[in-house]
Amino acid sequence: MAERFFRATALAGSLHLIDFSDWDPWEPRNIQYRNDAEVGWLMRTGASERRIVRTVAELDAALEESASPCGIYLYISESLIGEAERRWEEMKQKRRR
Repeated sequence: MAERFFRATALAGSLHLIDFSDWDPWEPRNIQYRNDAEVGWLMRTGASERRIVRTVAELDAALEESASPCGIYLYISESLIGEAERRWEEMKQKRRR
């Protein structure tokens, strides 16, 4: 079975999903997935910083590096959807403080 990816950005140490806004509720049915072939093509044609994220360690690294002024465009493996939700909810909690 082909791996699928969803889109997000790492910006200022926080995770932001592309398919819904930070102020929206977490709604997995709104997430649009890309397959391996499409992500490979998008990685070759993109002009900005882009990464494929398949592990929690890779997600951690992208979030840490995004503390610089430039955000990082991410294609995150579907297997990390639970981790992405947790990180996204943490980001929302920090903003409320």
